[in-house]
Amino acid sequence: MRRFYVLVIIPVLLFSFIGCSKKNPLESRVQELQKKIRNLQIENKKLKAELEQLKQTDSYYYQKAISERTKGNYNASNKLLKQLIERFPNSKYVAKAKSLIKQNLYDWQKTLYESALSDYKAKKYRQSNETLAVLLEKFPKGPFSAKAKRLQRLNKAGIERLQQELARKSSLLEVRAWKFYIEYKYAKVTGLVKNISNKPLSNVVAVVNFYDQRGNFIKSDSALIEYNPILPGQTSPFKVLTTANPAMVKSSLSFKFLMGGKIPTYYKK
Repeated sequence: MRRFYVLVIIPVLLFSFIGCSKKNPLESRVQELQKKIRNLQIENKKLKAELEQLKQTDSYYYQKAISERTKGNYNASNKLLKQLIERFPNSKYVAKAKSLIKQNLYDWQKTLYESALSDYKAKKYRQSNETLAVLLEKFPKGPFSAKAKRLQRLNKAGIERLQQELARKSSLLEVRAWKFYIEYKYAKVTGLVKNISNKPLSNVVAVVNFYDQRGNFIKSDSALIEYNPILPGQTSPFKVLTTANPAMVKSSLSFKFLMGGKIPTYYKK
């Protein structure tokens, strides 16, 4: 009987051992990853603790400020330097921090101005003015304020040039010169107009409106220009003559086709 019990128990033990030794590979991988996560969490806590310790030192703020300055983040650098001075008034870095704050302010202004100047040279006048607006708002009496204001004026002139170039490209005629004067009870408008299109223009009419000192309309008159047609690249004289009114002091000039609409015209300055 004893031998029978032994023979029964041994297979059961063997089966249990074999079953336990065959671990699920996925379960093992999960356990391995969970262990790594716990280790990383522990390491993260240690690093946070070390960082908090560093934040309690003056060297942390100074080195961090140097790093931000190197990246061009002058404002962030100055905030760190001010925190250093406030938290560690007796630190050996205080004198350096105060000097660096001044240098950061200067370099910040210089960087803004140079960026605006670069945009100006690239004909990005509006973008340049946006940078100058920031410079003048933050440092209205800084060492670059006078230069910034001069550059703003140059940007304004640049914008006007671009607008004129665009207006000329979209025009068919260019007024080269014109004048308004009163002579012998007649109001006269004379000048020169150029065909800047690539085709002849026929029946071109000069139209003049007359105004008083306050800009109130008085009358209008018109006349065909001298050359008909006016060829591409050709410049034609024109003259509009009408009876004068003593109140006439201002005039405006435009061009149209005799049987058509207004002609896009560029007025050369």
